[in-house]
Amino acid sequence: MKTATLFLTLLLSLVMYGQQPSTTRARVEVPGVTGVLEIDVGATPWHLDFLPEDKWTMLQAQHRPDHVTIGALLRQVPFAATAESCKKEMWPQVQNSLGGKIGNLQENFTGGFAREEYTSNGTEGPAQHLYAYLGSRDLCAQVNLTKPNFAPDDQKIFEQILASVRLLPDESGIKVPGQAQESSSSLVAQGDEAREQSNYAAAARFYERAFAMEKATRTFENDAFLDLISRLGFAYRMNGNVAKAKDTLEYGLSQNPDYPIFHYDLACTYAQMGQVDESVGHLRTAYQHRAKVAPTQLPANPAEDGCFARIASDPRFVDAVQKLDEAQ
Repeated sequence: MKTATLFLTLLLSLVMYGQQPSTTRARVEVPGVTGVLEIDVGATPWHLDFLPEDKWTMLQAQHRPDHVTIGALLRQVPFAATAESCKKEMWPQVQNSLGGKIGNLQENFTGGFAREEYTSNGTEGPAQHLYAYLGSRDLCAQVNLTKPNFAPDDQKIFEQILASVRLLPDESGIKVPGQAQESSSSLVAQGDEAREQSNYAAAARFYERAFAMEKATRTFENDAFLDLISRLGFAYRMNGNVAKAKDTLEYGLSQNPDYPIFHYDLACTYAQMGQVDESVGHLRTAYQHRAKVAPTQLPANPAEDGCFARIASDPRFVDAVQKLDEAQ
């Protein structure tokens, strides 16, 4: 079980980008696990974040016109799941992450949900929070709603959202016509946002899913697909997974052997692995084909790129960079 701190970090780090759904009903599924959580998120972008190693999936929907933020978590658990047993398992993690900074805590069982409601003070003023729990078979669902500047009439909005929630433990997860789904482009946007925050592990997860979707059914133009491969390789490398970075970029070369970005990224990857000859070889090839991309896509002086720090003083690298400079 993850710690409460990690739980909150993951919940708060969800990126605020997603596909504008063709229907307002979102479906949350845990990869490899039968069962679906359905919720009507309204006409707002939403997205999913998967943690397959922990058997859970998170949903986040923001920017609704009524300013209600919707979060949901579907998780496979090793016990008989009921609303109460799921709350007993999951609510303490939320409490610990809040550090006691809550007020007017109320708990009740209404509409089949085990519920916890409280207020907090944020940058936008007082906010109302509601956590509602459902359970069935080995699936626990947590739905959390937040509304800043909460007024009594806003309770109706909370109840309408909860009334749309369905936990369907026997659903196979097969997609239905008209169902809102994430697109490759929305996943790349989420990956880019995570990358900007230097959260390379999350970026890799988003890029991985986009990459898998594009390999199955291509929707990107060729240049966009090549760029996705490069982004995924970069995220792997920056997260320390150089083996996956290498495999990804080599797949890219199988699609386009002369693409200079793949060769440059492989030069960086091999540099981090301490393999100087391989790094220098790909670096030379990258600059041989640099005319195939915009001038700004390859640095004027590779020696200034921190990815080569491990081999920067090696005579083979120094000589290669010098010859590249002379050839320009």
